[in-house]
Amino acid sequence: MARKYAYQSGAEQVGKSRLDNAQVSYKKTYGVCRAITGMKVERALEYLDNVVAHQEIVPIFKFHGGASRHAQANSWGINSGRWPEKSVRLVRNLLVQAAAHAKALHQVEKETLVVKSTFCGLSGQINHRRNYRAHGRVNGYNSEPCHVQIICSPSTEKVAVAKDLKQ
Repeated sequence: MARKYAYQSGAEQVGKSRLDNAQVSYKKTYGVCRAITGMKVERALEYLDNVVAHQEIVPIFKFHGGASRHAQANSWGINSGRWPEKSVRLVRNLLVQAAAHAKALHQVEKETLVVKSTFCGLSGQINHRRNYRAHGRVNGYNSEPCHVQIICSPSTEKVAVAKDLKQ
């Protein structure tokens, strides 16, 4: 059975990787995926390693309620960010896997790969638990796993801008 991806590329030389029902926060993983989209694979791996070491930050553009303000986020043009280590480790493993698929299947070197598309979707199966409270009350305590997809493709060569053709 062929696996369905959120992004259908026209190029043949792509590396794909995905994980369904990942036990990570959807909101934090969305921010990590958005941050690495468009980066070269080597730079994205370096960036994710720096996030784990708290040298760079993942900007929070969406779902920023409760996210603290940090000076490192100024490089992204906003003021709030996080260091979601669990999400970063998961996305890093998927990125390494996608680059390995591109190299094994299409003989594309990792230096030429760019993160073309990322997807983080909240359609996993919800795990229901209970949180027992005072006076015999019980509240719901759910975890919502997410689906994560990464697609890498070789970078396209930039074409020089044509000069004015008037003679």
